[in-house]
Amino acid sequence: MFTRDFLKDAFQEAVESPDAFSSLQESLNERYTDAKFLGEGGLKKVYQVMDRATGRLVAMALPKAESREAHDLFIREARLQSLLEHPNIISLHDMGLKDNKPWFTMKLIHGQRLDEYIKNFDANIREKENRILDIFTKICDALSYAHSQNVLHLDLKPENIFVDDYGEVLVGDWGLGRLEGMKDLESDGPLPSEHLGQGSLYGYMTGTPGYMAPEQCQKGSKKSFYSDIYSLGGVLHFILTGLAVHKGSTEEKISMCKRGKVEVISEQIPRGLLPILLKCLEFNTGDRYDSVNGLKGDIDAYRSGFLTSAEQGAFGRQLQLLFKRNRRVCYLIFISLLMVLLLSSGFMYELKKSESLARANELRALEQRQRSEENLAKYLSTEKKRQAAVIKLAESYVSLSDKIFQSRQGRSGYDSARDKEAYELISGALSVDGGSSQSWALKGRLAIRLDYIAEAKIAFSQAGLSYQRHVDLCEKTLLIPNALERKLVLLEGLLKVRERALMYDMVFKFIYSDLDNEDKAQLIHRALSLMNNSKIKFVYDHSKRSLDISENPKLVLIFPIKNMDLEKINISESSLDRDFPHVLMPNLKCLIANRHKVTKKNFLFIEGHTSLRDLSVAYSQTSDLSYLSSLKLEALDIRGIPCKDYSVLKKCSELKVIYCLEDQQEMISKQVPKMKLVFDKGMAD
Repeated sequence: MFTRDFLKDAFQEAVESPDAFSSLQESLNERYTDAKFLGEGGLKKVYQVMDRATGRLVAMALPKAESREAHDLFIREARLQSLLEHPNIISLHDMGLKDNKPWFTMKLIHGQRLDEYIKNFDANIREKENRILDIFTKICDALSYAHSQNVLHLDLKPENIFVDDYGEVLVGDWGLGRLEGMKDLESDGPLPSEHLGQGSLYGYMTGTPGYMAPEQCQKGSKKSFYSDIYSLGGVLHFILTGLAVHKGSTEEKISMCKRGKVEVISEQIPRGLLPILLKCLEFNTGDRYDSVNGLKGDIDAYRSGFLTSAEQGAFGRQLQLLFKRNRRVCYLIFISLLMVLLLSSGFMYELKKSESLARANELRALEQRQRSEENLAKYLSTEKKRQAAVIKLAESYVSLSDKIFQSRQGRSGYDSARDKEAYELISGALSVDGGSSQSWALKGRLAIRLDYIAEAKIAFSQAGLSYQRHVDLCEKTLLIPNALERKLVLLEGLLKVRERALMYDMVFKFIYSDLDNEDKAQLIHRALSLMNNSKIKFVYDHSKRSLDISENPKLVLIFPIKNMDLEKINISESSLDRDFPHVLMPNLKCLIANRHKVTKKNFLFIEGHTSLRDLSVAYSQTSDLSYLSSLKLEALDIRGIPCKDYSVLKKCSELKVIYCLEDQQEMISKQVPKMKLVFDKGMAD
């Protein structure tokens, strides 16, 4: 195992003996080790490997076949998957060639395939329905995002969907995917049989019998977003019944698919979900949902007790749902009508006693009935207006929430005005309507962002028992008198209750607040340790405007430092990649990135930095110094880098000294004459 202790021991040995450290670097040339076979799909075999560069386990995919066509399809899958960055899509880490054979690495999933998860899932009927619809909604989110990027999956089935140990849902195996409008592969001839999964019997199908759409069974037919919507219907049927919509042998499944025949087990499917399922499985693409968002909207409507678009026109069903949502009100109306009928019967009884009195009573009864009907009509009109107001408020809140999450990417200071507006909207909606568990939970999260901890506690209490840990966190936070300690406890608590996104929002709020520098530094230090799941070394000197976060091999996320006013920062021996641009602050004068594997594309972010004067990349992997021509460097430490071309340094007119090793002297002197070279920087390498 490639551990932190291993790195510490190797580093100490390198300080005492440079040759020992060189041997350590040579051992890292083999980046992926300890391969363990996990399984295989239509195109590839998947192994669990250790990434020695980051010290984590990842999944590595290799092509099953050795042919050029197989390699081309494998590379196409990797490139297609690399376009998709979504929480519910398996992320691709890296790709390359080894022994003239392509490979790529991706996130390692600790969990089960959806078909195994459904088979082993044990819960009461209501809990099971809520859980599987949560899973299906996340699958829809993944496909909706892919479609927004013009990417089709074309092989969606339970075996290609995974549920990890923490309940997250991930869609994988994009081997048959393609870009919308891209020329069909089969138009140039049938594909090799080993590349087509269960559709390989005919050499032109892209999909799996039992889940693929009818147009995927027809040679030369157009595959579109509607094909994935059909497959979503097949997946929904499976998670509700445990069976596919096409049954029998492969030949029988394909025959049923071509004819548009499905075997839906309607008795196992809730009444409100059956029209949604059948609309997904329509034979004609034009009769299916126009988009995945439309399908997801109907699922949400069903769960909220409203009529779906697939049921429009069913008046009896509308009345049933109205009664279900307003059970108490309907009982009150029924009792009122019953009382009217009883009174009318009484009046009729009195008619037998006296004709004159009966006529008078009859008139009064008719007047009473007319008033009751008028009151009922007014009530129904008011009820419709109330429902319309609730829907309008909910729509406004959803729209505003989308803007909040889309804009909170750390590109600017924290603005609480949007949170306050959203909080007022959701509070108004919940005051008119009782609200769902999700609505109360959303209000609780907004209250935490606004530091309304007491209100957050009440909201989470209303959200149900599943949010009891949130309630406990609010109570614990309210008991802490010290403001800084309260913020630290809140950050740590949010991570424990799996509110990572909310924790990130609070970090943004704190780093843009008016806290003094020392308190803010303490918060940032704690946030970095939590976000990187490691005890982070953090040495901050406010007077010198410097920060040392070196020797942190697990340090990947550093955006909390983005609002610090720093002139010097040391990121040596860390693992920064995508967050590297946060290091390049406007007033930064000195950057130390020794023994750091910063990629070339990240170093290019330094290009044009106006204030940087001192740069140290000693013993790093950088071999291209072209970005230095746009800087006004005065000192540069390039000891031990694998660079062969130093001619760009002639363009660095203000460069006064270069720190290098003796074996670099001859090459640098030839390419950059008259430059002062220093071999001993006066510090340990």
